[in-house]
Amino acid sequence: MNVTRRAALAAGVGALAMAPGTAARASLATTAVGDESARSMSAEGTLDVNPLPSDLAGLPQIEATLWATVSSENGHSLEGLVFDAAGRLYCCHRFSRERDGEKVTTSEVLMFDDDGASSVCASREGAAFNGIAFGPDGRAFLADMTGHILALDLASGEFAELPSSCDGHQIMPNDVVLGPNDDLYIADFSGNAFAADGGVYRLHAADSYQTIELVQGGLRTCNGIAFTPDRSHLWVAETSMNRVVRIAIDPQTGDAKTGFLDACVVYQGQGTAGPDSMRVDASGNVYQAFMPDGRAVVFNAKGIPIANVLPVDRSEGTAMMSTCPGLSPLEPRGYLAAYGKGGAYMYSFAALDVAADAAKR
Repeated sequence: MNVTRRAALAAGVGALAMAPGTAARASLATTAVGDESARSMSAEGTLDVNPLPSDLAGLPQIEATLWATVSSENGHSLEGLVFDAAGRLYCCHRFSRERDGEKVTTSEVLMFDDDGASSVCASREGAAFNGIAFGPDGRAFLADMTGHILALDLASGEFAELPSSCDGHQIMPNDVVLGPNDDLYIADFSGNAFAADGGVYRLHAADSYQTIELVQGGLRTCNGIAFTPDRSHLWVAETSMNRVVRIAIDPQTGDAKTGFLDACVVYQGQGTAGPDSMRVDASGNVYQAFMPDGRAVVFNAKGIPIANVLPVDRSEGTAMMSTCPGLSPLEPRGYLAAYGKGGAYMYSFAALDVAADAAKR
């Protein structure tokens, strides 16, 4: 049954919450979303407001139901969904408040319990947290879009600043992920469709993440990044180009390979939406969020689109900033963060597999 947000809120969010252990692995042959937003024409013959791109409209659809309401107010954003080694879900939450006539932005790291209730683990004024990765020592590495890479001690709530400029270039950190040798890889959101100023950088674990270097340059507005399960390839989303690229990585050294097919465009999207954050499951499937379009696309390990993930209330257009998926390490269960004019929400869906390596996402 297609449950709208209004009906869900009337019944209570708990009615839609799915506790761990109840998830069923998604079946692409049978799974479908209740609304008709995938079609270019509605049943009444009128154009749909939010049609899917033509190359994706015929794919199987995985329904995402409302799991948690982080805020019912405008001006709240969610990003950076990640699980720790114990299977706890975290995300970045950003909002602004007026103070003495000025707008003050605050970023928080939220942790969710099994029922979707969240608590604040840490916060920082003036920051723009956008991505989280857990290090081998349990610290949370944060991509701060204001130009900072931070290491957060969750026990004390204290932040440590890590290098965020390389050869005179100030990075605009958008996402982070651990790669070979537990090095921290950073997506630099610099540039635009006509300026290839972005790239992927890394901080070396061998010296406590104090040395930074360029891994792959010549990219535009690097957003989500994620490794394949064997860490032989790095997926990168270029938002302003509306495309997803894959870069071959040496699993021993962590360096980018330089063969003519080692870095290639795997998917070119349609329309004005662009790819945001992504996650990879244990089978190598890539879950790629697109914003502002209220959806995610599942690609197989070869980069072929195989399914759409659609919130049940997508046709209402309330939370179209679908920024980031998250994958549980305990069961084939996925989550999708989205926000917009109606507030900030977390959706839950049946994934195709468990997370590839949740503790290092």
